[in-house]
Amino acid sequence: MTGNIEANATLSAIIHAPQRISHALPRLTVRSTWPAAGKATEFANAVREASTNYNTIEKTSGPMKRVTDNQTLSPLLFTIEVSQQVSPSALIVTLVNDKSGEKLMTEMIGEARLTDETDILFESVSLVSRILSVRGDIFRFATEKTSRAV
Repeated sequence: MTGNIEANATLSAIIHAPQRISHALPRLTVRSTWPAAGKATEFANAVREASTNYNTIEKTSGPMKRVTDNQTLSPLLFTIEVSQQVSPSALIVTLVNDKSGEKLMTEMIGEARLTDETDILFESVSLVSRILSVRGDIFRFATEKTSRAV
């Protein structure tokens, strides 16, 4: 800052101006199915945490709520659902486009791959990197839908 009041005011206005994004990013909700405890919830929490490292999507708050019909106007709304399968014991992870209901990806992660916190961290980071990268499932789906529309 200088001693020039007008210059300081202009600089301050630029620095504190709200950032306007001219494009929409895909929006992601991560949720685990009932019961709200156990490996499914731990894994969903780890996926949510890992997704915070990606600027390719917007994260939603309210991780336990399913997106309702009136919110599905955008084709850029996605949900990762994590559920516990009993036999064989595994987590089922599904990536769904909320507007179309299409399943983009379903993965079964066996209980043997999730024995402790480090395994959960590794599997969640691996999954998120495959889904949220610019070459991942969400952007591949969006590109495919956009190219069909043209």
